[in-house]
Amino acid sequence: MVSVRFHFPRILVRQLFALVAVCTVFPAFPATVNISGPLVTDDTTLYSNVPFDNAGGSDRMRAGETQAHGTRRALIRFNLSSIPRNATITSVSLNLLMTEAPGVGPPDTTQSLYRITHPWVEGTGFGTGAGGTLTTVSATWNNCASTSWTKAGGDYFAAERSATADIGNLTFTNVIWAGKGMVSDVQSWVTWPRQNYGWILKGEEIIIQTARGYGTSDSLEPSEHPVLTVTYSTPSLMSDQQDPEKLTLRAAVKEWLEYE
Repeated sequence: MVSVRFHFPRILVRQLFALVAVCTVFPAFPATVNISGPLVTDDTTLYSNVPFDNAGGSDRMRAGETQAHGTRRALIRFNLSSIPRNATITSVSLNLLMTEAPGVGPPDTTQSLYRITHPWVEGTGFGTGAGGTLTTVSATWNNCASTSWTKAGGDYFAAERSATADIGNLTFTNVIWAGKGMVSDVQSWVTWPRQNYGWILKGEEIIIQTARGYGTSDSLEPSEHPVLTVTYSTPSLMSDQQDPEKLTLRAAVKEWLEYE
């Protein structure tokens, strides 16, 4: 039998030895962050019947269909800079406090989040259930800021719901949206922050009295602020002195060098 040995330049082997000695990447334990408050949240309402009204400074945002056939859609966006760029997102949930519901009408409804595809400006207008403040420089039904949406009512991935929640009529209850679609959205936004335009919240717009109101980041009550909860993990560096497998590999390389 012929024995074949491969000889590598010792300089390359020594470089390998040095590289092995530096560190190893290991998965870290998950971390969870709750993002909430006016400094890290933008939110407002779009009104179909008053298409140039803004409600970015209101303590309420609304989604669904009113009794008078007025469509309401809410926009919400969170600053995700507290999450490391190299994080792997594992779960996401959005918690809104429902503060308004029709006195009569369907006892239950559904509302869905969709990923917005165009930048928008929150604005400072004050809004009620009937409308907001006239503006030409922030988000309204017709405009995303000082320019128009591609389609009135907001630009978003209409074919892909990020999450859907079942909603009743009992006010001051928490409504939670969660799902793989939201995980995918947040992962994308953490990796490419400039594409973070947030979500648009839509209700059942063909059924009247399905509109609901929620607390916003401008509410004076912190308990009414929207809360985005994100769980993620990041790779951590472990030195070779902490890693038994690394110590074994180093010893093997060292022995080979001495043998050569």
